[in-house]
Amino acid sequence: NTQALGSDEKVGAFLTNIAAPISRLGVEQYATVAETLASTAVGDLSVLLPCDPVQAGELDCAKQFISGFVRRAYRRPLTQVEADRYEALYTAEKNRADFTQGIRLVVQTALQSPNFLYHIERVPADDATAVVTAYELASRLAYFLWNSPPDDALLDAAAEGSLATSTGLNAQGDRMLA
Repeated sequence: NTQALGSDEKVGAFLTNIAAPISRLGVEQYATVAETLASTAVGDLSVLLPCDPVQAGELDCAKQFISGFVRRAYRRPLTQVEADRYEALYTAEKNRADFTQGIRLVVQTALQSPNFLYHIERVPADDATAVVTAYELASRLAYFLWNSPPDDALLDAAAEGSLATSTGLNAQGDRMLA
């Protein structure tokens, strides 16, 4: 229930929470909403998961889920360190409870991460002339045109590098506007 969260402030034409620091109550509200959403999400794992844990194996299926779900939540691929942390989190909860609870904790954790809650932009280390990475550009484009996170097609375009060209950027813009 997103009504449990405080309203974002309006800055210019956009709603944002950039101006106000998050309070302890705000952190608790995000935690409550993330817990509720995660519990609901694992109610039907066949819809949530990209694989069958019986056929693929629970750990391999969890890795596939982590890679895809957190990629969408973070609007970029995970670093190896992040992927390892999510896998360890899943494994610890799976061993304590079961597969479903491991997946639930992954969802709950991702929905509380600053990487999900905020648009974090970093200057790419390998290109001093770039202002944002391809994934950050994809996020900017998606939130500007859709007021929503980038879809898989836009994230794939970022991964392929096609957003770095005017042709690729225009193609994605046209697709999104259509």
